[in-house]
Amino acid sequence: MAVRARSPNPLSAPASAWDFGVVGEKDIQYKIGKTEEELDRITSNFLKGYTGERDERGRRHGEGTFISVQTGSTYSGTYAHDKKHGYGTMTFANGDIYEGMWHQNKKQGKGHYKWVNGNTYTGTWEDDFMTGTGTIIWAEGDKYIGEVLKNERHGQGDMIYTDGDRYWGSFEHNKKQGLGRMRFQSGVQFVGQWSQNTFSEGQLEWPNGDQYVGEIKNGIMHGNGKFVPADPNGNVYDGCWFKGQYHGYGTLTLPNGNIYYGDFVYNKRQGNGRFVYAKPFGKYRA
Repeated sequence: MAVRARSPNPLSAPASAWDFGVVGEKDIQYKIGKTEEELDRITSNFLKGYTGERDERGRRHGEGTFISVQTGSTYSGTYAHDKKHGYGTMTFANGDIYEGMWHQNKKQGKGHYKWVNGNTYTGTWEDDFMTGTGTIIWAEGDKYIGEVLKNERHGQGDMIYTDGDRYWGSFEHNKKQGLGRMRFQSGVQFVGQWSQNTFSEGQLEWPNGDQYVGEIKNGIMHGNGKFVPADPNGNVYDGCWFKGQYHGYGTLTLPNGNIYYGDFVYNKRQGNGRFVYAKPFGKYRA
């Protein structure tokens, strides 16, 4: 029962999405050798495409709308001394849209971002990155609710897939990593440790009540573990597994109480071992 691979990270916006086409006050002020008149002319040329309030120096300040000649992006919202600051909406040339809070030209605070491909993020931002907590919804319907760090799922989260699978637990750089619980659409559940999107050690439970606790590799019982069937007439095995089969040393307890201690090779008793009957002269039943 291997865990299917998920699509690559769709969270990172195209490079153009972060290109605001903005030359800040600092860039204008520190052009060496420019006179005040020249600086005023540079500022005036740069501010073509802007409609709105200005400060005493002619910089964008207050409510306004700016259409970037360089990128074709449009911003409508509040400015503070020529920088996006406060609430505003940015429509990028590629069709992406951000609506929310800004701080010194960077997305900061609560905001909503919609990519042109239909993916969306609603939550907190820090220093122009999705950081904090939020909700990501992919165009095909998958949904993530939880912690994010620099545009990646990172921390505790709830991932809901359109095929019926659902994961609650820890993420690290967009991958399931650490402690988590997965409920598959088949009804199988896993609770335990994850590594690079694959569960590695913990408890598997099937819809019929069968349980396995132990090591897992590529979604299959592999390593040391114990299998306990829900059916009282089933065998209990505790020992070494190899690709879902008894393989190595283990203990097999039969429904009648008889116990075999010894070696197995691909589900068959082979090698050294001993058999203990629950009752004297008890009849062995495989």
